Amino acid sequence: MRIKPLNITLICLLAIFALSISLTPLRSDNDAWWHLKTGKILADRGWKLPQNDVFAFTSEDIPWHNHEWLTEVLFFYFFQMGDGTDQGGVRMVVIFKGAILLLTSLLIFWFSFRETKSVPISVLCAIWAMLLARRTVYPRPPIMSYLFFAGYLFLLRECFTGRISKRWLWVLPFAMIPWVNLHGGFILGIIAIGTYVSADVIKDIIQRKSPFHRDMVMKAGLLFACILASLVNPYTYRLYLLPGRVMTDVGLVRIIPELRSPDFFFTKSFEALLIFLIIVFAVMKKNILSLAEGFLLIFFLHQGIQHVRHVPLAGIVAAPVCARLFSSLQEDYLPSRWKKAAFYGWSVLVIFLFFLTLMSRREGESFLDRNRNLLKGIGFYERNYPAPEANFIIANQFTGRMYNQINDAGYLIWRLSPEHHKVFTDSRYDIFGGTFMRHEQIIQGGIDRKIYPQDKTWDELLEFWNVNFILITADAPVNPLLQDSGTWRLVYHRLPRYAKTTREGYKIYIRNIPENKDLIERCLRSSRFVTPGAS
Repeated sequence: MRIKPLNITLICLLAIFALSISLTPLRSDNDAWWHLKTGKILADRGWKLPQNDVFAFTSEDIPWHNHEWLTEVLFFYFFQMGDGTDQGGVRMVVIFKGAILLLTSLLIFWFSFRETKSVPISVLCAIWAMLLARRTVYPRPPIMSYLFFAGYLFLLRECFTGRISKRWLWVLPFAMIPWVNLHGGFILGIIAIGTYVSADVIKDIIQRKSPFHRDMVMKAGLLFACILASLVNPYTYRLYLLPGRVMTDVGLVRIIPELRSPDFFFTKSFEALLIFLIIVFAVMKKNILSLAEGFLLIFFLHQGIQHVRHVPLAGIVAAPVCARLFSSLQEDYLPSRWKKAAFYGWSVLVIFLFFLTLMSRREGESFLDRNRNLLKGIGFYERNYPAPEANFIIANQFTGRMYNQINDAGYLIWRLSPEHHKVFTDSRYDIFGGTFMRHEQIIQGGIDRKIYPQDKTWDELLEFWNVNFILITADAPVNPLLQDSGTWRLVYHRLPRYAKTTREGYKIYIRNIPENKDLIERCLRSSRFVTPGAS
């Protein structure tokens, strides 16, 4: 009874930790904006899904198989619960994201606790899993997959170890139906079930048993039922084809930051996980890892090393395994007289990690600073988005097609597309692959055929896509070429308030043709928009 208050305190610290790393204003994420706009369009259309892309003019003829539509509707529903402003709406979406991450962290804790019966160790492993997710925790649909994936792994482990009846496994096909409409990560559930079934087949073969027995038929039926359930979506089997569109495009994978290998300078918790597992498995006196867990751990550690966006999945798989490893190390190597003290040792480690993470100012602002900003009503840092530029474009009634950079596309979709101007392209690579991203890179880089000999040059692409005006960051290499070309007229340059050079902020160019004479003059008269330091 003496330690019960400490157990409760540790669980509360876990909840606060999960909420703190979640409840932060948007700093630079752009994808959240086009997810919100998609939810708005679906709500306005009575949940009728667009057949083709509606946001970018380059891809308007490409079918849009939207595997995240249900989450986007939920996001917009919570956005509408705000105070009627973008700040208040985004703040509510961030709160919803925090609730999902809180549920995920508590589920990981419970999963680990069922393995060890130790609250401090389970809290430690859940916090560790949240640390692995901290750099990919955005208000985006993948957060839904984190929750469902943790739930699938928990139920599979509980049933396959006999802690609960295997009849509970039939919850999984029913859970697959909402998951496949919430996010394309539903494939993780198929992988998890398939791994457990395959591991049992391998064990039967090793033990010279026939794998064709009643229990195996039931498990195979479960896998088949989940695959069938995954087809209960507006696009049926086509969702299985989307990952290949991205992952088979080598150039695309090399460019997208989330698909690169993690930078261990920023993902020290993942590096610590790899080192810990290597050392512990080297000194373990007994095997406490099932074949299925081993397969899943190897697969998702490999995925985490390959792609930073998969690091949180490695954390979810590894958390209960690490909990069991901590418990086993304590049992095997700690003298009995110290085992009671170990409880307090784990607790101190949890408290240390808690304060170290939440109070660190390594990234300029601590999590607690960001939490305070959210509580003040800030949903996103407007200074990091082209909000004044969107206002300028609307106020001056721009016409024709717009070129924009991908990193700004999400916010521009929210403000401009498709009502005012469709964007050039954006980050929905699962829809249209890497072709339009390459075009965006060629234009902003002012690239000629020396790099892409089979493609058009930057100015040829602007002509090919009939672009009438350009919104671009002032540090883009193409700026000097635009200004010297005579084809484009600079009408706007906003310098951030604390800019140190003229290569900061945003610029807007208009095609210098007679048809644009009035627009150019109108923009140049809007001197309040081009004053250096305006924000």
